[in-house]
Amino acid sequence: MNPWFVTGFTDAEGSFMLILRKKAGLNVGWSVESVFQIKLHIRDLPLLESLQSFFGGKGVINKDGENAVFFRVSSQKQILNHIVPHFDKYPLISCKQADYLLWREIIMIMERREHLTIPGLQAIMNRRAS
Repeated sequence: MNPWFVTGFTDAEGSFMLILRKKAGLNVGWSVESVFQIKLHIRDLPLLESLQSFFGGKGVINKDGENAVFFRVSSQKQILNHIVPHFDKYPLISCKQADYLLWREIIMIMERREHLTIPGLQAIMNRRAS
């Protein structure tokens, strides 16, 4: 699969998401999860399987309702080793590039484990708000 196709397809159909969950047992009271996802109609499952293969078989493909499937990578290690390097080398060309760059900054904050501190969590919240 051509890497520029992967980037272009992500520009159209992909999402760079951040999930914040209130968790009482954590020092900061919140958990932070980063997710890369592409969701399509079930008839396009072979395309999602090709994308998963392109990213080294990482991530999961799951059904979502009756007619949708999604390819999702939520492992911090897999995101750092496969997703971020791809989009750094083959950048998005739409306004989604700005979303990616903010998401990437949050990934790096998490990699430094700063999200486990109040200032780090605040930095993530500030980037998420923009």
